[in-house]
Amino acid sequence: MKIYFGKDIPEFEGLSVEVRREVWSACLPFAFKHWQTWIALSVLTISVILTGFVWLSLSSSSLLPHLFAMFIVVPCAVVFHSVEIEILRPYFREYLRRRKV
Repeated sequence: MKIYFGKDIPEFEGLSVEVRREVWSACLPFAFKHWQTWIALSVLTISVILTGFVWLSLSSSSLLPHLFAMFIVVPCAVVFHSVEIEILRPYFREYLRRRKV
């Protein structure tokens, strides 16, 4: 799976920020029709909850909560975003085809 960052999405190449935002907003609900999105979101949610428990159980001066956030939550968020984009790319193409951008 490729990791995409905003402008790296091939379907968004050459589009203005406003059009990208419009396409993203129109297509985003379709991502939640796929089980892969729900699995990735569940993993992300569990990682955030675990980090919260670690944060609350240790003093804020401890380094462990920060390491949890850096090495568990951030990669889970990147994976969730990548899964979401992979699922949405066909919807982006269809939306842009219909809009004739």
